[in-house]
This record gives sequence, C-alpha cells and structure tokens, in this order.
Amino acid sequence: MTSFKTVLIIVFLLLMHACSNQQSDFQNESELSGKSDLSRKGIGLNENFILDKVIGGEYSDLTDDYILVSPNNICINQNGDLLVPDEIKIKVFDNNGKPKTIFGGKGQGPGEFSGTPLINVGPSGFITAFEFGGMYAYLTLFSPDFKFIYKKRLMNFNLLDSYLESEGFSLDKLQFVRNFSPIDEFELICDMWFKEEEKMIVYFVHIKPHEISPITKIETMSSSSGINTDCFFYCLVDNKNVAYWKYIEDTQYMKQSYDKEKGAYYTLNLYNLETKTLKKYLKEYVPGFKTDKEIEEQVNRAAGTLKWSKGKIKE
Repeated sequence: MTSFKTVLIIVFLLLMHACSNQQSDFQNESELSGKSDLSRKGIGLNENFILDKVIGGEYSDLTDDYILVSPNNICINQNGDLLVPDEIKIKVFDNNGKPKTIFGGKGQGPGEFSGTPLINVGPSGFITAFEFGGMYAYLTLFSPDFKFIYKKRLMNFNLLDSYLESEGFSLDKLQFVRNFSPIDEFELICDMWFKEEEKMIVYFVHIKPHEISPITKIETMSSSSGINTDCFFYCLVDNKNVAYWKYIEDTQYMKQSYDKEKGAYYTLNLYNLETKTLKKYLKEYVPGFKTDKEIEEQVNRAAGTLKWSKGKIKE
C-alpha cells in the first residue's frame, strides 16, 4: 500500500493579477520550467511561486486516514482550511497542514459518493462535490461547516431541461459539466458542455431556485483526440460577480497585434449576476514563448481558431 501513497505538494500563487484592473506583468510557463526538482512533477518555483507546505506524505506524522493516496483538485475556504478530495472522501487540513476533519465517504446515501468528486468552495463557504456522469451525475452541497445539505442528480434539476430545450438541446445530449460553483445555499453557476459535429457548445449559466439565467455561450473545436477544456475559465469573485476568460475571444489579438517585444493581450470579462451586466477589460501580458518557432505556431493556431470561429471550419 505504501508504494501507492503520494505526497501532495501545495503551491500558493502569490501574484494573482487576473481579476485586477491594474496592468499586469504576469509571466507564464517559461518562468516555471526547470528551476527545481519539483519541475519533474510539473511544478516550477520562482519569484511568482514558492513552496509553502508539503502535507499528506507517507513519512509524515499523520494517521493513516489523513495520508493522501490519490488526491483530486484542492480548494481553500475562508478560514484557510485545505479541502482535498481523496479516497472517495474529502479530507480537511487547517492552514498549518494539521488534520481537521474528514467528511463524505463511499456509498449511495446522503453526503456519500460513488467516486472521488471534484469540489468547489464558494465565496460564502458552501461546498459543492460533483461526480461525473452526464445527466445522471450527482451534485452534493455541504454547508461551510461541512454539514450535508442536499444531493441531486442533474436530471432532477427541472429548470435545466426547460432552459436547454429553449436552446435546442436536452440533458440527454450532455457530454459533461466541468464544475459547479456555489454562490450560497440556493444559487449556483455551472458550465455545461454539449457536442455538435466538429464543435463543442458550452452553456455557462446562473441557476436560481426558480430561474436559470445565461451568462455566456462558447463554441470551441473538438477532435477525435479529445476536447479542449482550456478554452474557458471562470471564478466567482464574490456573491454578485463572476470573472471569466474565453480563448476564442482573444485569438484576434494574438493574430493581429502580437509583438515579440510588447507582448499580447487577453480579455477579462466581469459579469454582475444581479444586474446581468458585463464589463470587459483588455489586459496586456507577455507570453512565455521560448523561440520564434513557438511564437509562429501560437499565432498560426490563433489564426486557425479565428477562421474556424467565423464558420469556415469545413473549408
């Protein structure tokens, strides 16, 4: 069993500029390559990243229940607790890496999972735990103090079906939901992915008890080799605002205005869930391309995506 136990390395990002209105000099992957032994695990350390804690290793003083075997995504709540899905449970450590509690577990009952879920912690501290499975997938909601609130299948969200039908889709054609973000006990945001011929349609929506409101819709390419889920990212800024980024929106800047010395631009979208208004911020950044060939490949990729986005994918 020991050989299957792994060490979870937690690296905190110190410079979080994405939701700022200031000009950013964020550097991407070139800054993170080959600067420590952690690069073998896909982690680099520099002035932007530091190693803060190592927890859950087999040589630690943790009891067997808290040693990490195959951890999934990690979340941090408002108290600084680390929530780690692992072994079909959610293990909680305090901000010093000390064991705090474990909740969930394998089973079909309330607060239980059939597999290790993806989790998300909202701005009010509520926790969603989501298991993949299309329309039959389960979503479980926990309170900020880790107490079970409800467990639902997607197919039982009645409003979803009627909303998707108005868009020409249905839940039985759902490929997957990447994640749910809880606003509070009653409201969620989520992204739903549907495949249609050569493309994926992503519906990003705000789910309320008696209404579903669209936030944005994304179309992206898919292929036999897989689906590009990196085309869209989002995060809840607070209970009223969500920030998101769409790759398709920025291909024009990569193609038309990339400069090796000056860099390029990305668009940060800030959507207010109450007023349903959108603000866009054009942000400058310096891509971490290493060679002229890499720059050319990225610009050509952007040009190809832009061409496809204008409906010319079949040419």
